[in-house]
Amino acid sequence: MKKLISILSIFSIFSLLVLLIPTQADAASTGTGPYRKALSNSGYSWMSTNVYIPGGNDVRYGNSTDTGYIYLGGHNGSVEVDAGLQHSPTLDNWAPFISVNGTRPSSGTSTTRFKSGQTVFMKFYVTSDNTVELSVSGIATDGVKRTVVLNATAKGWKKSGTGNSLKRVTSIAQIGGDNFASKSYMKNVYWSDATIGTSSTSNAVWSGAHTNSFNSYQAPYVSVQYVNQSQETVNINLN
Repeated sequence: MKKLISILSIFSIFSLLVLLIPTQADAASTGTGPYRKALSNSGYSWMSTNVYIPGGNDVRYGNSTDTGYIYLGGHNGSVEVDAGLQHSPTLDNWAPFISVNGTRPSSGTSTTRFKSGQTVFMKFYVTSDNTVELSVSGIATDGVKRTVVLNATAKGWKKSGTGNSLKRVTSIAQIGGDNFASKSYMKNVYWSDATIGTSSTSNAVWSGAHTNSFNSYQAPYVSVQYVNQSQETVNINLN
């Protein structure tokens, strides 16, 4: 009986730890921290953008449970994909990733990290039905310009774009609910030249015709210098 109780206790602790791990499927949802999100209408399967990934004095964490993210992705039905970059508070660099409904497959991670304080080029697209891919190009921490390509299975996603809604997100993900007094901030995330379509040869500058919504959660903690649907600067300040 004591052995059974011990096993159950270990299982309970493990379950609690799993619940405390932040997942990108939650990063742009109410209750998991502030964010800015651009969401497209349905019908697309390819997008690209330049984005400035800050570091140094432009990023600060007031506690150990806040994490900065800059990412693309979207959803088809209940299958949510997040694909982009996660900031390291210890190393002050950015790691590429893909997650599907909060789970990162081995094919959705990389040992390559990108230097902060530069503009990178990101593409997110559906390579074939049920398979998505992320490409990030920029200067890696070894000083060499590199392109990292990651992929993941995303059931229901269509290469034709049918049912796919794409997104661009800037967020500080938080564990345990919103904490708008954490003293964290991430500034000068500059999105530019965003395009959207169904392939590398069939796309256009992201415009109002492509847009479902722009959401900031929430003012005054999220501020935006908006230029147009393909260009804006996002600041998240929880001071």
